[in-house]
Amino acid sequence: MRSCSTRRFAKEAFGPFQAEARFYSITVLDEIAKQGNLDLVVNVAADLADQMTAAAGEPDRGRSEDLMSVAAVVGRSTGSQALQDNDSPVVAKLADMSKPVRTVYVKGLFQGVWKAEGLEEAQAVANHLKTL
Repeated sequence: MRSCSTRRFAKEAFGPFQAEARFYSITVLDEIAKQGNLDLVVNVAADLADQMTAAAGEPDRGRSEDLMSVAAVVGRSTGSQALQDNDSPVVAKLADMSKPVRTVYVKGLFQGVWKAEGLEEAQAVANHLKTL
């Protein structure tokens, strides 16, 4: 999902429609997760988080929204139980993120779990991930 993870590519390839292309990429990632290939979605989220961490400073709004949306797909597909398991590959990826990027990622996971399981479970996940 190159248009989602590479901002320059999205702008060059899709010009004024790059936001729509990124939105479509996230929709495709959601469908991929529903079909059982969550590893691809987790890898896209990790790649995007790595790029944002490498950029340093506060993440820009568009990239933050992209990461939050992809992380919501991960949260919805992974579920609260797996996200509270410190041995989970999704949780392990948090260690490499800068604090601002990690905050965005956790907000996305929260949104995904909230949508799938409800507020209480989402709050438990967010509280757990903040302690890591």
